[in-house]
Amino acid sequence: MNDVILILQMKQGDEQAFDKFVRKYYGDILSYCKYHCLDQTEAEDLTQETFLRFMNNIQSY
Repeated sequence: MNDVILILQMKQGDEQAFDKFVRKYYGDILSYCKYHCLDQTEAEDLTQETFLRFMNNIQSY
């Protein structure tokens, strides 16, 4: 599914769209965080924080 469509659906409160978005990008974001901090737990926390910040600011997209 196109990211633009997912974002529009998330802006309307569609939780399934958010789930799809997280599943699509979680691995890539986690890998990026692990590369930069080298601690698994910290990388997972940073990944979660990334999605939380994204959702808190979804209306600006």
